[in-house]
Amino acid sequence: MKQSDAFGVVVGESTKYLHKFVRWEIELALELGLPMVISNLNNKAEMDPDRCPAILRDVCAIHVPFKKDAIKYVLENFPRALHTFSAEERAKGWRYYNRPEWYKSMGLYEFSNFRCH
Repeated sequence: MKQSDAFGVVVGESTKYLHKFVRWEIELALELGLPMVISNLNNKAEMDPDRCPAILRDVCAIHVPFKKDAIKYVLENFPRALHTFSAEERAKGWRYYNRPEWYKSMGLYEFSNFRCH
């Protein structure tokens, strides 16, 4: 994991209940300061409090739908952007891309409220 550019978590219905290995991997990634890319199987474009593990709810991570184009985009852009964030900016918590036209092009039309963090 030390050689990784980012850490990905796929969040589904039971992810927040997987405490043993999933939590250990997340803790290690956080300790290493890896950019966190969180993909929602329910295709939410933001943090899903009903499914996201508690350890990830307030960290500076990007949340995207589980779509190839979304994941590819964030893996190519978010790690580089995160390295430019100040500690104050990182402390603001989770992120999402507020690009409704982009999500619509992936066939995603329904969103909960977009929020800036």
